[in-house]
Amino acid sequence: MSESNRNIRLPFALVLAMFSLGMAAVFVYQNLKPSQSQALPIYGTVADFAFTERSGQTFDSKHLREQFWVADFIFTTCQAECPIMNAEMTRIQQHYAKEQRLKLVSFSVDPETDTPAVLKSYADKFAADPNRWFFLTGDRSKLHQLATESFKLAVQDLGNAHANHHDAKQPTRGPFLHSQKLVLVDDKFRIRGYYDGTQRDEVERLIQQDLPRLLKQ
Repeated sequence: MSESNRNIRLPFALVLAMFSLGMAAVFVYQNLKPSQSQALPIYGTVADFAFTERSGQTFDSKHLREQFWVADFIFTTCQAECPIMNAEMTRIQQHYAKEQRLKLVSFSVDPETDTPAVLKSYADKFAADPNRWFFLTGDRSKLHQLATESFKLAVQDLGNAHANHHDAKQPTRGPFLHSQKLVLVDDKFRIRGYYDGTQRDEVERLIQQDLPRLLKQ
């Protein structure tokens, strides 16, 4: 073999070897990387519940079986975070207007004030679709238990922003929860994400990344 032929074949052999290694790496990566839905963590499972919807009808967790949903905890007299959170929930509703598997659920943390009639008037301000976005009220202790034990949201006295979240007791009157979180729940009632409902970029991540992952499964 001439010196010139060896100079030609050696680089070609190296290129071929590098290409083979590259293809092998791609194959390994594709077979090891988690699926889109598996990439989202599981924070816990929401327990069964039954409350009163703004329509005056009983709404229990059976209505959400095999559905994907986003939950928040609000009260109608809130003038700070809640309007922002509900504006973001409205944005989710609009973005997924044609996705029937996605529901929105807003739980009142001031159930004595937020009667079904009050919630209906409040929901109308945000053009909440009554078939897709539900506003729930009911027994204070059961709502409190759901928020803290199932959704694992921190509770504090709204009159004391510096209170220890986990030691704060449930007040007997007024709102019992101060949380800005939107909570993503999958079709098996597993919590898959928490998002600050007052931060547009976090809600954008929910809309553009995490919800599509779950809806594709």
